[in-house]
Amino acid sequence: MVELVIVMVLIGVLSASFMIFFRPMLDAYLDAQRRADLSDMADTALRRMMQELRTAVPNSVNLVASNCLQFVPSIDGGRYRQDAAADADDPQPCVPSANCSAFPDPAGAAGAAVQLDVLLPAPDLNIAVGDFLAINSQSQGAFYGAASTARYTVNAVAGPLKAAYGGRRLTLNRNPAAGGYAGGRFQVVSAAQPSVMYSCSAGRLLRSVLGTEAAVACAAVGDVVATDVAACDFSYAPSPSATQANGFVSLFLELARDGEAVSLSYGVHVDNMP
Repeated sequence: MVELVIVMVLIGVLSASFMIFFRPMLDAYLDAQRRADLSDMADTALRRMMQELRTAVPNSVNLVASNCLQFVPSIDGGRYRQDAAADADDPQPCVPSANCSAFPDPAGAAGAAVQLDVLLPAPDLNIAVGDFLAINSQSQGAFYGAASTARYTVNAVAGPLKAAYGGRRLTLNRNPAAGGYAGGRFQVVSAAQPSVMYSCSAGRLLRSVLGTEAAVACAAVGDVVATDVAACDFSYAPSPSATQANGFVSLFLELARDGEAVSLSYGVHVDNMP
């Protein structure tokens, strides 16, 4: 009986020692683990946003509210033949006897289907029927809406055109009323993702796929990019001259769990030169 009492006393002493000396160390370890998990999740989420924003179509960033941001991600891009004259960037210039097509078509009616020749090898362009081309997106939000002046639908894809210079020929849904522009560049936008929105809702950071309209409200559903969101703030500063300089997007995200919180703030330049 005496031995049992002694054992119980010793166990009590050891337990008290553990609570006094080891419990704070265990709590500190668990707190550090939570902070590490939250930091990793916040960093991964913001880096994903930054990576996609760097591919955004010029002037497509749409700040709907301080907690939601819409933009048009591109999946590819290139240059197109601008006219029937020799093009310094085209080793095989378009001449009347050549199998080539200039964009826009000066002889075609505005709004009619038109062909566009891509000036790069055929296998290198990631594009399919139904995708969109963004061309000459010079103004804020030019890609969005039914009256877009910068969005073209790809109706057909053909190529290569000639063994001598390759390239693809695209048939677009309309011929622009105005002529081309000096850049001769285009961006490819997937039909599966005409635009995306990142928004904070109900403690989560969501990525939602939207259409070709500029959003006026934050999305409440989408793929979960991060959880435990305590606060987020997005801001966008377009350049004073949208076609000559970068815009700047600021991203802030705070995550919290079980009394631990981390916050990260990143900035990313978006190319607004079409």
